[in-house]
Amino acid sequence: MTLTEGNEETHVKTVWTNLNAGGATNQKLWEKELVTTEDNLRANFSLSNSGSKTFPPGDYKIDIYLDDELIQTVRYKVQ
Repeated sequence: MTLTEGNEETHVKTVWTNLNAGGATNQKLWEKELVTTEDNLRANFSLSNSGSKTFPPGDYKIDIYLDDELIQTVRYKVQ
């Protein structure tokens, strides 16, 4: 994600949630926050499995926050 609004020291946070997969509901999987700099207004986030584990099939979401304000929710499905 590249910020078109914001400036240095903007806080960008993502919260990855298992909505309904593998018998779990509304389970927070991971949270990460970055602070932009004057030279870098780009935020990269990713989530992967370690080893041979896979995400169970089901529904997930990523909430994206800019300075603690929810700006977007991305829902996705693992099949």
